[in-house]
Amino acid sequence: MQMTPSAAHLLKAFFRPLKWAAVAVASVTLLIGCGPAASPPYQGPRPGQGPVPNPPASNPPFENKLQQNVITPSPDFQPSPAPVDRVTVLSADGKEMTLDLTKLPVLFQAYWCPHCQRTLVLLYQHRDTVRQPIIVSTGFVPGTTLKEAVSLTEQEETALGVHFPSIYYLLDNNVRSRVLHQYPTLYFPSGGKPQVITGERTLEIWQRALSSN
Repeated sequence: MQMTPSAAHLLKAFFRPLKWAAVAVASVTLLIGCGPAASPPYQGPRPGQGPVPNPPASNPPFENKLQQNVITPSPDFQPSPAPVDRVTVLSADGKEMTLDLTKLPVLFQAYWCPHCQRTLVLLYQHRDTVRQPIIVSTGFVPGTTLKEAVSLTEQEETALGVHFPSIYYLLDNNVRSRVLHQYPTLYFPSGGKPQVITGERTLEIWQRALSSN
């Protein structure tokens, strides 16, 4: 059946707000965190160099970004079902460990993400009243060695003045792509199942999530 011009106009008018609403939701999601969770941002050619069409894969040096991309943290608590319930990570000395996300709160963070840096500082500043999650450092470029990942994360802790007793590393990009799509991402147990919240959140939201079991 062929649609009349007036009917077509009405349909466009109806769906246009829906389209922009979807764009707005996606924009808000990206604004409260770093994404997509694929790799550190390429910083472009160095001064004096021409464009680099295929830049070599390398992690940028650590930079304190607490004052970059400053936003108002989201006060919304709308967790999503977790895509996985276990993840295998590495300790600093290279031992594999499988984290049970149905029982443990785990925060995935990237050292180059300002939202992650502020989240780490916030949680550490309130460590006496907020349950501390296991930290998993990830977001490194493919081929990153464990030694380099540990070094960058230690630089981050030193520069930010934080220290978390349980820090692990996720270097497998295939696993990472299944586990998260934005930084930071918190997995937390709720009723025996893992739930997920992403992006920079208020202290009250972190408290609520981290007190779940």
